[in-house]
Amino acid sequence: MSLIIGIDSILNRNIVEDERLEFKEGWNPEPVLHTICAFANDIRNINGGYIVIGMRDRGNAVGVDPKSIDGMNRKLFDILKMIEPHCDVETGVDEIDGKTVFIIWVPAGRRRPYSCPRTLSKKSDIKGIYIRKLSSTALASNEEIRELLSVSADVPFDDIPNPDATISDISRDLIDGYLGRVNRKMSKAFSEMSTDEILERMHLTTKMFEQVCYRNAALMFFSREPERFFESAWIEATYKPDPTGKDMVEKICKGPLDSQIMQAMDFVNQYAIQRRTIKIEESPIAERPYSYPPDAVEEAITNAVLHKNYRIHRPVSIIIESTRITIKSYPGPYRDITDRDLEDGIMVSDNIRNGRVANMLKELGLAEARNTGIPLIHQSMIMNGSEKPKLITDEDRTMFKIVLNIHRSFLSDTSATDVKIHRNSEQMRAAVLSLLSSEEMTVREISDRLGYRIPPSTLRAAIQVLISERAIEYTESSRNSPKQKLRLRLRSSLP
Repeated sequence: MSLIIGIDSILNRNIVEDERLEFKEGWNPEPVLHTICAFANDIRNINGGYIVIGMRDRGNAVGVDPKSIDGMNRKLFDILKMIEPHCDVETGVDEIDGKTVFIIWVPAGRRRPYSCPRTLSKKSDIKGIYIRKLSSTALASNEEIRELLSVSADVPFDDIPNPDATISDISRDLIDGYLGRVNRKMSKAFSEMSTDEILERMHLTTKMFEQVCYRNAALMFFSREPERFFESAWIEATYKPDPTGKDMVEKICKGPLDSQIMQAMDFVNQYAIQRRTIKIEESPIAERPYSYPPDAVEEAITNAVLHKNYRIHRPVSIIIESTRITIKSYPGPYRDITDRDLEDGIMVSDNIRNGRVANMLKELGLAEARNTGIPLIHQSMIMNGSEKPKLITDEDRTMFKIVLNIHRSFLSDTSATDVKIHRNSEQMRAAVLSLLSSEEMTVREISDRLGYRIPPSTLRAAIQVLISERAIEYTESSRNSPKQKLRLRLRSSLP
């Protein structure tokens, strides 16, 4: 038994978020039943989730007896009969820290809503509809059941079967390449399966009139010409160093979505990304900023591909000008993201446009966990010493643009080794917040990471301002504690 992705990927928060993951130390049929039902109902359209039996949490494996696997599969088969309508799951066995774990993958169900017995007691036959609430399984309220019915009626575009595609439109080489990248140790087991068997295991096929039909996500990743099925499903990249169009270069990035992203990044690397050495005042250590930080650019391109509505026949566009890069996609953000959120650089939404595409890009390491892409762009720009990205949409939310301005040192004709800059108070505060977004740190550690031999007065002043604004706080009650560090007080204080 094997799953498409292994336990290492399942435990990676950038690939499988907490909402999609449930841990059980041992086999306990009733909570397993309820969680399967909740993942199948998939109220957020995030493509179900995983139950890992033999672990307390992401970092603590207790393992299961390998001899018990067959018994758990038989018991799983029995409790699946209790879910109405019938839902499918995939199981696998893997090892972590030398211990065996049993994994159940529950894809989003095709006939939602699903219900199951509230208890396995023979004295009760009351059924309930279960959903995921953050990282917990719970009974759905009447309002949540209505929401589930609404969500279930609107199948995401990437999950819709495409009746025009045949097996000849699917490249086995692309499938094998994908499997090798996401789970190399299991790729040999899949090599013995047929193409249709693999795609069925990935839940990328369905039956229509007794014929195998491929879902749109399969064509987006495993067809060499997805544009045959989705008009304008490509990226148009343009290098325009002069407003008149002189020396302009254009490239159309076609093929599978992951290939499009890599082609676009190659183009940007060729025409826009440079690095230079800068001497910082008050510091003996030089900085080497990028014109545009590669992580920010790649995430912005991935964000555009991921959130594009493929029913809208307009390609993603990348325009490289002398002082900025603009990445544009269609449509704009959902309405639950306000104009103020855009101004503040906050892109948190309960809605997901292409859940299958999102998960496959995460498995390939090209996308971040949900709602973390824009913060990553922000952080990469700030750590590079660049301006914050600009997030732009129109009143009707028909389009979305991310504008990345070039690092200010590249606006000068001065030779790289002669450039001297300093961080102003706003940049210093932004740098401190960015560093503390990932871990607690001492003042000395912050100073070292920013390239200073000793903490400058501007850094200490920035820390005091952030403490007074209640954005950060000390970890210990005693200011002189040897264990004293700084940490974020409010995540929303991040720029």
